Amino acid sequence: MDSVHNDYQRHLLYLWAYPEFELNKMAAWSTFAQRPDGSIWESLGYTGKPMDVGGGRYMGDTTSLYLLEMYEIYRHNGNKTFIASQWNSAQRATAWMISNAMGNDTYGLPQKLSTTYDHFGFSKRRTVAYNGHVYLTALGAVERMAAVLGDSATAASAAKALQLGQKRLTTPTSEGGPLWDGAKKFWHAHSETPTQIFTDSLYGQMLGHHHLQNFSIDASFLSEHLAYEWKRNQDKYGMRVLNDPVQEDSIWMNGPPTWTYLQLAMGKLPREQAMEPFKRMSENFRTRLRDQWNLRALTHTDGSMPNPETTRAIELGAPREQGHYGFMLTDLFLIPLLSGQIVDMASSGVQLQLNPMYPAPYTMPVLISGVEGSISATAGGKFTLAVAFGKLELHAGGLVVAGKPCAKAVSLEAGQSISW
Repeated sequence: MDSVHNDYQRHLLYLWAYPEFELNKMAAWSTFAQRPDGSIWESLGYTGKPMDVGGGRYMGDTTSLYLLEMYEIYRHNGNKTFIASQWNSAQRATAWMISNAMGNDTYGLPQKLSTTYDHFGFSKRRTVAYNGHVYLTALGAVERMAAVLGDSATAASAAKALQLGQKRLTTPTSEGGPLWDGAKKFWHAHSETPTQIFTDSLYGQMLGHHHLQNFSIDASFLSEHLAYEWKRNQDKYGMRVLNDPVQEDSIWMNGPPTWTYLQLAMGKLPREQAMEPFKRMSENFRTRLRDQWNLRALTHTDGSMPNPETTRAIELGAPREQGHYGFMLTDLFLIPLLSGQIVDMASSGVQLQLNPMYPAPYTMPVLISGVEGSISATAGGKFTLAVAFGKLELHAGGLVVAGKPCAKAVSLEAGQSISW
């Protein structure tokens, strides 16, 4: 029931409208859904088990995402008591995560763990690029939470593991690194292949930018990898998930939004070019299939590559399987990116910052835990923040839009607005 990795792909809808739902799941993951070794079970209920009994696999995107969401919720509600109440669980989760990465030889990256991309045997590989980048972002979140709580030991442990992980991910394979191809400038899908290129390897970097406002790896590496991803994996309907060789000729709908997000965040491509993979994926459903209520986790590709499943022409670009997942909902991270939204309700300074990527006039969404609204700007430089749902409280100077602070304190309920 609601596995951690799949929950996180769709959790923004819950966070914005039903934050109690996410808090309830956090309480479950920190208690009955946490193994004695500190790792987080995949699911809150699993085949063959009763409800409210954790079950599933050891994965590279459960414990890490649990820790990351803990930090996310803290930023949205500013409640130090929340992370303090979860901290014993977080310490044990962090210790397990680092122990798995270290192994017996100070390896430094997650080892032998499955992922939400479970069709490709990643659990049999020593390390996987996707897991590595999510791991680094989770360590960054732990380091910040530990600092808030004055836990210097956990902060130092996370910082040390982060530094080693960064080194392992950026050391070329020719010099003993497990993943970075210094010649072709891309991360191998996993440590046992010299060729395979995996779309969505950098999911963790997207999450790092969204939550921590930085990348854990120098952006030049990201740019080079994304360029190679697009060169090898682009498809008429998005981006195929794995190539060189193709292991399954399909499009997993997490990948294109991640590619688009990172290119927009780095700002090195024209916006239309950065949006292209996501546009191909979404327009396939919107204007070609005209079937937006039949979104799936996977679709067939355009058939331009050798296809071991011999997809029929009628299936090209069509929904393939797994309608119960929310893989495409990672595109929701694009909304706060485009509005330039940064939330930090725990801050004594700016709590809500908005820097839209578009020139005025505009109206852009504002999406915070339990609060939904909009920010509007006129060509003359007047701003209006309106709340449509929930209640928004910010101290004086806590709101800044396009560099212009609102001097007044904000206290708005549904249907109310403030202008400056």
